[in-house]
Formats: sequence, C-alpha cells, structure tokens
Amino acid sequence: MGSACCGRNYEGNERMLLKRKRGSSEDISTLLSPPPELTKNYIGLPNRFEHQGSASICVGLAGIENLGNTCYISSALQCILNTQPLIDYFLAGVHEDEINPKFSGELTRSFVELAKAQWLSEYESIVPRYLINLVWETAAQFEAGKQNDCHEFLSYFLDQIHEELNRVARPGTPSVIENNGEKDERQAAKAWHEYLSYNCSVIVDLFQGQLKSTLKCSECGFISATFDVFMYLSVPIAKKSCTLEDCLLEFTKEEILDGPEKWFCPCCNQKCKATKKFDLWKLPPVLIIHLKRFKYNKCEISKLESFVKYPTANLNLTKYILSNQKEPPNYDLFGTINHSGTNQNGHYTATCKNKHDQKWYHYDDEKTKRVNLEETVTRNAYVLFYFKNSIDQFFTQSSRLPEYWPHILSKDITVNNTENDEQRSSGLATDFPNQTAELGSFNTIDNPFDNNI
Repeated sequence: MGSACCGRNYEGNERMLLKRKRGSSEDISTLLSPPPELTKNYIGLPNRFEHQGSASICVGLAGIENLGNTCYISSALQCILNTQPLIDYFLAGVHEDEINPKFSGELTRSFVELAKAQWLSEYESIVPRYLINLVWETAAQFEAGKQNDCHEFLSYFLDQIHEELNRVARPGTPSVIENNGEKDERQAAKAWHEYLSYNCSVIVDLFQGQLKSTLKCSECGFISATFDVFMYLSVPIAKKSCTLEDCLLEFTKEEILDGPEKWFCPCCNQKCKATKKFDLWKLPPVLIIHLKRFKYNKCEISKLESFVKYPTANLNLTKYILSNQKEPPNYDLFGTINHSGTNQNGHYTATCKNKHDQKWYHYDDEKTKRVNLEETVTRNAYVLFYFKNSIDQFFTQSSRLPEYWPHILSKDITVNNTENDEQRSSGLATDFPNQTAELGSFNTIDNPFDNNI
C-alpha cells in the first residue's frame, strides 16, 4: 500500500500526484523520439513495438501507487500503457478530435494525463487519483477499498474508452447476421460490416477480432453459425501443468449440450441435444488472452494454480484459426498481468516490455524493477498481451473501408441494409477520406488462397 497522498516528495495537483526521479531533468521531451504524426482520419497506426528510443534516458518506468486494494487497476493500466500504438494515438492528440458527443470524455482524458506522465517525463511513481475516483464513481462493481478482478476491470476500462471514442455519433445495437447458406467468409464479412456500422474506434482497430460460433442439432442436423466480435479470449486451463496451446485447443474443442443445457432447435421446434463449438476466425493486432484461473459455483470461488507455459515470441496461431488470414498470425508477448495468493487474499502485478529500451520490467504498485526475459513466464500469469509481429501497420476498421479489413474476399458482396448504413453513416463523428467502397457493398479484394470464396 502506498502513502503518496501526503508524501512531501510529490508534485502535481488534486487530479494526479507525481514523484520525480532523483536527478531527473525538468523537461526531457526534447530528448524523446516524437510520436508519429496522426490525424483523426488516420488509415493506420504504425507498428513500433520494437522501435528503440534514445539510450540516454528511459521513460515508462513509473509505478502506480496503491490507494487501497487498487493493484487490480494499476496492473491493468500498466499493460495498457505499454500498448505502443494506442499510446502513440493518445500522445499525438487524436483522441480530442474523436470524443463522441454523447460523452464528456473524462475517463479518456484522465488516462491520457497518465500516459503523458509515464512517457514524457521520468517519474518514480504516479498517483492517478482522479482516474481511480472516476472508476469508483461510475462503476459500482469496483467499490473503493474492495478486492476486485483485474480482468473484469480491464474489460470495463477498454469498453468505456471505446464508447467515449466511438466515431459513430449515434451508435446502436448491431443485428445478428443469420446463416443463410452463404460461405462462411461472406457471412463473416457481413457480420463485421454490421458491427462496424455501430462501432468504430481505436479500440476496435487494435483489440477486436471475430469468432465463429457453431451450434448443431443432434436430432435433425440443423446448423446455426454466427460470427461474434471479441475483445479478448477467455481460455480454460486444461490441466495442472499445460501449455497455452493446450488451453487454446480446449477453447476450440466441441462441447456437448445435453440435459438442462439442451439447445432449442428452431428446426425441431424443441429443446434438443446439440454440439457447440467456437473457432477463431479473425485475430486482432493486439491479442489479449485471459487464463480462466477462477472457478465459480454457488458456494465459493476457487483458484487454479496450474502453471501454463506460454511463448514470449512467435506464437503462431495458424492451426487454431478456421479461415485464411491476410498476414501470418504470429504474435510476440509484450505484457502480462499476474495474480499471486488466493482468491480471498491476492495481489496483482504486471510485467511489461518497455517500448523505449526494449527491456522487461516488473510493476508492483509503486515499485518497478528490471527482470530478465525468463522471469516473464511464471505460474502467476493471469492475462497475456500479444502483438502481431507480421505487419508494419495496424489499419483502421470502418464500415466504409473494407479494403483494410482482415477478411479475404474475391467477389463483391451485397448487403441488404444500405438504408440503415446511410442513416448511421450520416452521424459519423469522423469523415474518412479516400472512400473507395460504396455503402452497402464490399470491394473485390484479391484472395491468394481461394478464388471461389
């Protein structure tokens, strides 16, 4: 627990307290590599995860003070702060032009204040009091002083930032694209188009991918397939000692629905025994994998202490993905959230690869220490952060720019919701240039794998 609120060595104001590193200069911004020049109409965010800055200084190493059981917040924030393209976006100031008019943007702006303190100065520790108070005031599930789940906070925080930065001025709820006999890639692209018509932000660009969910009736053989958006993969832990591959295989394994979990088959018009299966379809530039360490039942919550071995570089997900990919699905680790202790008395920390000096650091509330690469793989890993290393640019995702989607298409696709698209697009907070796609249809994209999709 920190005691920074009354510490004499802290500067700042009621929003944020800052403890400057001993001997650091007042302004080091002129020594730092400038962020890329970006505008609200950006087509892509450059992949600079492995870009190394000046060797004379090292930023991004400030700890975040604990304000009373807030380690679940600080560990999640440290991993987000080390997500290079997102921080480039914020430091370039693009967010100010993209705040959705329905929101004040206070959570986003308070996080940007934290990002500037972390990456534009050399501080020993930071107390983001205003940001944490905002969380306590706006999210009842994160009550002040109580222990909470870091993954739940991470999900809430990214969702809120997305809402505040949603470029669709009048967002709504996407309709479900039903299986109508078309090939999967076409149905997936239509579902992605429908989703982007309501959701378009830097969070979508970087963190969101697509899953295929398949239900099959064991009585009549009827199949229902839908394509759903995900922000993270919550994978089961296969056994006491396993690998991340084992967990992904368990996640994509077919499940039998029987007894009380029977599925209501629309063809049989009754509840039937069925099979259910998830498949990875399109993966995002930044892949968050949540290891399901906590088991919930009516009486208690228990924790799985299994050691899950995961790669720190070149995680190749080809064999888990059902569809063709534009780029190889190869990923490098850049951050982990760790949980030690029990579900009743636990503690969260973070381990991240610093984008400035390319070295690994362990963040434990206000304390930060350098660690070796082999120390990043531990039995306490709870949430893993990977970035796609096979691309140089993370493209924007918009319903009007299908040429930048991850979907591989060889022929035009007609979408029967043009009127709704036009209505929603007229409310876009941002007008994209170079609109090469007509609303309601997809351009032809060369498919090197299959010309018959």
